[in-house]
Amino acid sequence: GDRMCHYLSEMMTGGEGTDGPGAAYHKGSWGLHHEQTEMTENCFGQYEHNNQPVWHVLYMFAPAGCASAGQYWLRQATGRLYGPHMYTGDEDNGSMSAWYVLSAIGIYQLTPGSSTYRLGSPMFRHLVLQLDNGRTLEILAQSNSPENVYVQAASLNGVPLKCLTVDYFELMKGGKLEFVMSSKPSSFGTQSTCSDVRQHPSVSFV
Repeated sequence: GDRMCHYLSEMMTGGEGTDGPGAAYHKGSWGLHHEQTEMTENCFGQYEHNNQPVWHVLYMFAPAGCASAGQYWLRQATGRLYGPHMYTGDEDNGSMSAWYVLSAIGIYQLTPGSSTYRLGSPMFRHLVLQLDNGRTLEILAQSNSPENVYVQAASLNGVPLKCLTVDYFELMKGGKLEFVMSSKPSSFGTQSTCSDVRQHPSVSFV
């Protein structure tokens, strides 16, 4: 877990040099590509949000064991890279907006085809979603603010969650998804509270 957290953090700050996951994005034979030049003023290290292949990266912090760092960078991306002054990259059939909507809500499907959604850092204190099945999902983020980006606890329909995950089919039943937010990083969703966080995940880079 520590090794992956190190690589992810170095990727976001640009301190990894020629090794690690971030460098792999720039070792292709295509040379300089337009996403690199577009993000010279709005880039986090080697992370180019306007290039879709990196969108999963911010949600990898939690399963690696460093959820708070991921929550920090998620709010940096949603707060700085979208708005009247900035819309990073091109839309590509709605994918750029879809990432923002899901991340602003506080959920994301990290693994394609899986019903497990990762919890991120919601942008709003209160949201109400009208689901296709006629039910309503209410999302509340207690004490949420631009400074309070860290998730201290979460619950679904009054049942505390141990991990930063929730099942799609449970969400579709409707009800209430609640977050407790703070300005201080938390161990919630890491090895100490969540059994699905592996202490030493297998890591390999090509």
